Amino acid sequence: FIERIFRTIAEPLALFFAAAALLVVLRGRAEQARTIVVAGILGGLSFLATQKALYFNVALGLALVADAALARRYRDGFLRGLWLVLGWFIPIAAYCLAFGGSDPLPVLKNVFLGPIEVATTGGDVYTGLRNFVWQTLQRNALLYLFCFAGMALAWIRLTSLDGRTRVALIFTSVVT
Repeated sequence: FIERIFRTIAEPLALFFAAAALLVVLRGRAEQARTIVVAGILGGLSFLATQKALYFNVALGLALVADAALARRYRDGFLRGLWLVLGWFIPIAAYCLAFGGSDPLPVLKNVFLGPIEVATTGGDVYTGLRNFVWQTLQRNALLYLFCFAGMALAWIRLTSLDGRTRVALIFTSVVT
């Protein structure tokens, strides 16, 4: 904590919005456009907190579309994806207009391309990441084993799960 106190870490805020988006879908009715748009707005806020939250958004989108496809409701899956993307763009458009004024395109460019520049030219910021990932996997091997075993058991019963459970399983699997 002392080592990182001097900087703000955006991941907890992004995780809050991503989890809220999933919760909206699980508690609401995924067949309703309003529910999906609200989840998309929360996903967009998550993305604005940190662009790494794109993974959460992709996971939720895949979960919604795959759940509809598994139920053989392909049109619903397409509409779910469309509503989610529409909701996702609402906070991004508002952000670009708020900070870009009459010329929001440079802000939009920085929102999407700024993180790529940091990741590709960031220098030694990410040099220890591989070691950290291996350390995490080694120290938590039993927990990862239980996690993957639980997901495997749920995937075996995929066709008998209700829609909400399928969405949660697919989302969790993609994020994991």
